[in-house]
Amino acid sequence: MAGEWEKEPIHFFQTSEYQLHYMETASGLRIAASTPPDTTNMRAVLSRLYRLYVDYVIRNSCYKLGSEINLPGFIQRVETLVKEVR
Repeated sequence: MAGEWEKEPIHFFQTSEYQLHYMETASGLRIAASTPPDTTNMRAVLSRLYRLYVDYVIRNSCYKLGSEINLPGFIQRVETLVKEVR
């Protein structure tokens, strides 16, 4: 699954104030990130975020698809990923 995700194109939009990076999987999952204008390639970051989503959300038998994601392990790892990018 992650291999397919990494082949997906990153849609990219830039203004003088921000960049918007956007990816969508074949299943329709959409992930977007707004970053400062001087940010470089976000492909690896979005790919890691997708893998976290699959590992901690989709594979969690207690998670109901479409509901709010309130899983401490997922949230903690996403916060760690965001801190690494800054």
